[in-house]
Amino acid sequence: MQTSQFNQTNFKLGQTQQWDNVAQGWLKWWSTLEPMTHDVSDELINLARISDGDMVLDLATGIGEPALSIAAVVGESGFVFATDQSVHMLEIARERGKDFANVAFETMDAEDIKIDQMVTERHLYFKSNQMDAVTCRFGLMFMPDVNMALSKIYRLLKPGAVFATSVWDKPELTPFFSFSVKVMQSLIDIPKPAAAAPTMFGLANGVLEQKMTEAGFTKVTSHSVMVNFKFDHAQQFVSLMQDIAAPLSNMLANESEATKQQYWQLLEKKVTEQFSLADGGISLPSSSLCISGEK
Repeated sequence: MQTSQFNQTNFKLGQTQQWDNVAQGWLKWWSTLEPMTHDVSDELINLARISDGDMVLDLATGIGEPALSIAAVVGESGFVFATDQSVHMLEIARERGKDFANVAFETMDAEDIKIDQMVTERHLYFKSNQMDAVTCRFGLMFMPDVNMALSKIYRLLKPGAVFATSVWDKPELTPFFSFSVKVMQSLIDIPKPAAAAPTMFGLANGVLEQKMTEAGFTKVTSHSVMVNFKFDHAQQFVSLMQDIAAPLSNMLANESEATKQQYWQLLEKKVTEQFSLADGGISLPSSSLCISGEK
């Protein structure tokens, strides 16, 4: 198995395109997924101690969560800035949040946030010690330079304020994602990612906690919040993964249509064998790590 070379610029460009490509899939499946992951949003709001009147930055918001949940908490006297690198994801977020006057969605790279610098073309910039809280739900593990992102987040927070984030736990505890990759590996040769490349589970096993401590955060805590991904049948699970799973689509990008079809059929067969419920449904309980640190 070959190891791919890592170019951070090309990676970020490709990643943005991948998430743009699956934006409509996220819109299609949002009403199915959000109830499953809502407990994670609630926990991030709790860990970040977000309350009425707060100014909050939500990074990698996708199509608007937990930004919109936070907007409901901070109320009319508070405000939420929500950012993502995917233009198409943010288009959907803006539509979902059109009735909220206290949230703004901006296309922005979390590793390249401008602080104390006037961005003249938009007249928007952030200031040091500005935010009452910063959140990021399931986004940090996709960032090539997590250390840079954490340093920016630390600067943005007011003294005593909290950064709260969630990432996926180690693969064996997160079958919703890892099982699909395992099945693919049984069918095709997937190049090993370069050592510097981010991976879905790369911030588990205490890695992110250590990075946050090194960035200056104190009172760093971590605990698991289970997400029970439950579907009516295996085909529903497979259809969802076809529509929203940008990393899987990327792995299959250079395969023939016949191989792609073979993979999706095999995934449906294997997930039925291993995760079926008595009622015919499918359940893949997966562990998310909710991690917080104080400035």
